[in-house]
Amino acid sequence: NKQTFNILYKGFLANHLPHALIALHFLGAPTSRLQAFYDSYSKQLEPKSPSQMKFDNSNWKEKLGNKTYYSDYLEFFETELKKNGRKQTFASYLPELLEGISSSAFHGLIDIGFGLRGDNDSTVTIGLAHIACTYVSNGKIGDNPSDKDPLGIILDLKSDPDFAFEKIFSGHKIKKIPRTRCPSGTLLR
Repeated sequence: NKQTFNILYKGFLANHLPHALIALHFLGAPTSRLQAFYDSYSKQLEPKSPSQMKFDNSNWKEKLGNKTYYSDYLEFFETELKKNGRKQTFASYLPELLEGISSSAFHGLIDIGFGLRGDNDSTVTIGLAHIACTYVSNGKIGDNPSDKDPLGIILDLKSDPDFAFEKIFSGHKIKKIPRTRCPSGTLLR
């Protein structure tokens, strides 16, 4: 997916293909269902444009918020992730990117989450590139600086009971889907 399609299509719509394929995989969909979804969904997507600029540590911020540099950001973060691993890459770039994390309706963060859940570095790099190329600064997050790195903050939120699934959706008739397989009779066949 990352080598074929742009993260956006029709100018502003987010490419949900990586999310859906990882979700379907964790729901136990067979390979044939994954392929069928890919074949159907990818028809609306636009091809990834060729790279225009070589980013490095000194110039990667120059084109923040410029969607035409998605391919360049993708290559940059892929190189950084391979060279430095997830923890160091997040520590190096998320503090700057956090100011624009809500751009594109948080889809970059969603990409990163699906990538981490699926242990898929390609989807993690898609998320970082997504945030970078759609970046719109919302200012510094919080008034009090934290001594924690961004990953530490996210892990704190994960363990905070106020963010528990049951509390957030209390009173709603939502069935929690198991992470392994869906019940028979679903559309995963």
